[in-house]
Amino acid sequence: MQTRMHISLVLILILTAYVGCSSVQNSGETAGANEDGSAQSGADGTTGNRSTNTANGNSALSGQGCIEGNCSNGEGIYVYETGARYEGRFKDGQRHGPGKLIYPNGDRYEGQFLNGRRHQFGKYIFANGDEYVGEFDNGNIKGMGIYRWHDGTQLKGKFEENGNTGEGVLLRDERDDRNQNCSVEDRTLFCRN
Repeated sequence: MQTRMHISLVLILILTAYVGCSSVQNSGETAGANEDGSAQSGADGTTGNRSTNTANGNSALSGQGCIEGNCSNGEGIYVYETGARYEGRFKDGQRHGPGKLIYPNGDRYEGQFLNGRRHQFGKYIFANGDEYVGEFDNGNIKGMGIYRWHDGTQLKGKFEENGNTGEGVLLRDERDDRNQNCSVEDRTLFCRN
């Protein structure tokens, strides 16, 4: 009888430890892709608590966390669990002010951050060579800007829905083709004469 009770107690302890570990790993995560691939909470996955491995945010063993400078209030370099790397200013532990974020897939953003998110003016370079230079709002491409495709085609205009839609003027060879009304729908360029 004591052996059965002992085995039951051991199984309960193991199960409790497993459930506890699973809960800690998932806390703060949101469904969908995060802006920087990090495990943070928020509407676009860019605010909330960062994962750190020691009291000061440094982890010499993993190369994650705040690896240089002051990542609370100042300038520093922070490496996320996914390998995304941010270099720039921090305020209250969040990206805030000018900075550069390099994503694991090769995309890069240089510009302003507000409360952990891309905001105001910036430049986003996609891994395929496309780039957007212009306004951002709350982490998304939104506002006036220029989208340059890797083949040299450019659209100068107003963008919405994180760059998925927009309207503007087609630019080729640094001149306006104003006779073409162009739009972006699902990141595809459509022009009509």
